[in-house]
Amino acid sequence: MSKTWIVSNRLPWTCARDAAGLPHLVRSPGGLVAAMLPVHQAGEASWVGHGGFPADTPGLADLLAGQRLIDVAIAPDIYAAFYNDAANGCLWPIFHYFPALARFDQAGWEAYRSVNQVFAAALLERIGPGDLVWIHDYQLMLLPQLLREALPDLRIGYFHHIPFPASEVFKLLPWREEIAEGLLGADLVGFHTLEYARHFASVAGRLMGLEVRGEDIHHGDRTVRTGAFPLGIDIHGIAEAVRSDRHRETLAELELTFSGRRLVLGVDRLDYTKGIRERLEAFALFLRTHPQARGDTVLLLLCVPSRIEVGPYSDLRQEIEQLVSRINGEYGTTANQPVHYLFQSRGLPELTALYRRADVCLVTPLRDGLNLVCKEYCAVREDLDGMLIISEFAGASEELGEALVVNPFATGEVAAAIHQALHMDPRERRARMSILRRRVLEADNRAWAGQFIAALDAVAAVNRQHASRRLENPAEAGELLARLDGAAQILVAIDGNAFAGRSAQRQELERLMAAVRGRFGDRCAILLISGAEADDAWLGKELWLAGEYGATLQPPGGPLAEQGAALGDLGSHHAEILRILGELERKVPRSRTIAGRATLTWTMGRTTSDMAKVMLNETRHAISLILERSAWFCAGIHRGLAVRCGSCGPARAIERVLAALPGGADATLLTIGDRFTDEAVFNLHRERNCSVAIATPATTADYLVADAHGLAGILIQPGVPS
Repeated sequence: MSKTWIVSNRLPWTCARDAAGLPHLVRSPGGLVAAMLPVHQAGEASWVGHGGFPADTPGLADLLAGQRLIDVAIAPDIYAAFYNDAANGCLWPIFHYFPALARFDQAGWEAYRSVNQVFAAALLERIGPGDLVWIHDYQLMLLPQLLREALPDLRIGYFHHIPFPASEVFKLLPWREEIAEGLLGADLVGFHTLEYARHFASVAGRLMGLEVRGEDIHHGDRTVRTGAFPLGIDIHGIAEAVRSDRHRETLAELELTFSGRRLVLGVDRLDYTKGIRERLEAFALFLRTHPQARGDTVLLLLCVPSRIEVGPYSDLRQEIEQLVSRINGEYGTTANQPVHYLFQSRGLPELTALYRRADVCLVTPLRDGLNLVCKEYCAVREDLDGMLIISEFAGASEELGEALVVNPFATGEVAAAIHQALHMDPRERRARMSILRRRVLEADNRAWAGQFIAALDAVAAVNRQHASRRLENPAEAGELLARLDGAAQILVAIDGNAFAGRSAQRQELERLMAAVRGRFGDRCAILLISGAEADDAWLGKELWLAGEYGATLQPPGGPLAEQGAALGDLGSHHAEILRILGELERKVPRSRTIAGRATLTWTMGRTTSDMAKVMLNETRHAISLILERSAWFCAGIHRGLAVRCGSCGPARAIERVLAALPGGADATLLTIGDRFTDEAVFNLHRERNCSVAIATPATTADYLVADAHGLAGILIQPGVPS
């Protein structure tokens, strides 16, 4: 029976001692912990993470085992370099769009890699094929691929809890390919928003050269699915906190303290991404432009301590406290202090009391993966009162459109929003909060976890189906060799476009063709299908050459023959399509248009521009509309498009070769291609076609293989005697 494993940087429990000095575990606060507890408690799931427990804690092993916790032991110096230098010193600022604050420390990165390897080793001692592993957050981005390499049949999900930056920012990282490859080891990569998911897909497409179709990334012979899964809050925990005595006591204290005054609330961890300085400046501007508010409006700023031993955070605290003093000194009176500043943590019962008393909740981070404070505020407002102001750069703003959405860098805009929120018509305020609260309650943390696991199971099932066709499986390889070795005549049709470009790819093709000739000898003929003209195609005169995607055909050592179509047959469409492709060529540097005998081809060259890909898709659509009533069509090719006639494609070229071969009517086919190969090639004479797709799961081929090198290796294996 498969097992579930939750993996995070830190375990969600700390070790404390009771009055008698005996150790016990205390659950840590936080959105991730609350969200994953239902998963942890159901189905006997285990939680894996670094505990940092004192080594001499008596009975620690029994305490951990009782909670199904697995402590990953890491040397303190390695962990410090991993956490301080790599995770928080480099990745955190880059992913939050603060590249000037990033430190690209190679020793820190080596520690990051080492910690991910230690996590992998700890898991591989315990997990088995088919298990579900759910990895959390940016500290463990290499772990999915480390596990995939060791156990390909795992179901691996990864959830990214912080923003994922645009590819232009991500590529600043010296280790960008290693990070992207690590994440691509997962079956499902989840984010809080569609924007973050699109950014990751852009990294896969632009930096890694992978094909992206909608939410799916084709990585070798696997599908990596991306998706937006905005985290919900712990509704049950909040309801319990609201019912507590501590909540009622705190609320009564707040009512007394702020009687007759309107309360604006801000709750944040001390961090430069949270926009605390900018929020204070906006509140100061509000007081300056609305003098009448100085006596009856208070900002209560709860700043939760974080990393205060680190220089920049200590400096930030000092700057915030100086700003608070300046505002209070400038706008305060002996009877009123406009900013109440608390540098401390508060429990959930006290937080919910603050939410209930606040007239406005001001959530204005400069960049935030999601932000749960805004959702908790809405959930607590059973009275359907209160107003939320949220930064457009907080992930939750995509869900909470009825709030006042602001640019946190625009202090005037934030100040105006504070005034608008405080003076909003009560009916409008309640209408907005009613929608916000309902949406938050319907999408809680349990729903989030369930949706993620369901999506993970779905894509893992797709990959298991692909895996059953992989030639890396001895049974599948044996079946292929048996079908081919027993054939009297074989036609091997290779889509040469899968090998166009780098010299290494051509070397793969040479090795593959040598393996074909070595295994089948005179029993086989080879047809190379190319996008180039046949007499310009490559690899010698011993082959049948189908040029321009099958529009022309040339037998070994023979003359070129056309298959009945020429560009002139396009008629008036020819000039119009050339004009469109010419415009595209001018807009996309390093692209070019190639006119053959029977095809028009446009390739984007080495450009990595996302806009070029958008223009490619738009151009393909426009040309397809022009050709929709003709025998011609516009097809996607690797990094480009091709206009060709539907009556003379690769499948027809194969039929003509079969007709010319002795015994061709009964010959076995071995068709080899990639994701851009015409599916008609794989579906031709299905009962005697051994179809193999290279490095793609998106095909109807019988077999899948990671690369041509692997297929050549299979063909040179001993097999069924011929």
